[in-house]
Amino acid sequence: MSSPSPSLRPPASLRARWRDVPGYARLLQRRLSPPAATRISAVTGVLMWLLVLAFWQADGRLLGRGSAVLAVQGPRIRLRRRLAALGMLLAAALMLALLALGLGTAAALLAAVCGLPAALAGNSVAIAFGVLLVAEMARTLRGISSSVAVTRARRAHRRTGGTWWEVGQLAAAEDDPVSAGRLVHAALRQADTHGIGLVAAARTPALERAYRRLGFCPDPAHPPALIRLPGAAHRTRR
Repeated sequence: MSSPSPSLRPPASLRARWRDVPGYARLLQRRLSPPAATRISAVTGVLMWLLVLAFWQADGRLLGRGSAVLAVQGPRIRLRRRLAALGMLLAAALMLALLALGLGTAAALLAAVCGLPAALAGNSVAIAFGVLLVAEMARTLRGISSSVAVTRARRAHRRTGGTWWEVGQLAAAEDDPVSAGRLVHAALRQADTHGIGLVAAARTPALERAYRRLGFCPDPAHPPALIRLPGAAHRTRR
């Protein structure tokens, strides 16, 4: 077994492909986000997931295989990837600002043609767009953020020694359980090979049962976090 090292990173064979990121954004919006109230809300939700996944992908923390996707937290990330992820966030913020400006300008022009106060119409549309984005961002963050218990569990176990990663946002297409199984078992083999402990939280009782079958057990000190002990001798129960 390889000794744990803080420099461990997800291997290239497990990392998601850039061309799959938009599909993963639509998948996670459908599988993990609260139901969208309107079509505009659904589109905005996909956009928020796309921004988050693009950041993780640039950071090297997004894993994918087929229709299945999984995010990890804890591996050491190279500086160039951190800079790339930061640049992507800045570019996304600029694009959203330009989109809001464009919508406001279009609304102002339409209002002027109709003989209505142009400035009021433009500002109202831009503000409404900003409010919608903030609301959808809050919904998305509630769906993707790791629980406090999971983060505390990872940090506590890391202080005792070894390498510990959080795993989350596991999802796959409803008609494609094979991809999910392949991604999960490949990730677990990687963890066992390098002595990486894993921490997760189950969204549903069914998912908790699945985690238990994969070797996770409750962490009594940080409920409802589930942990999977590191070590090559640790075997997943089929």
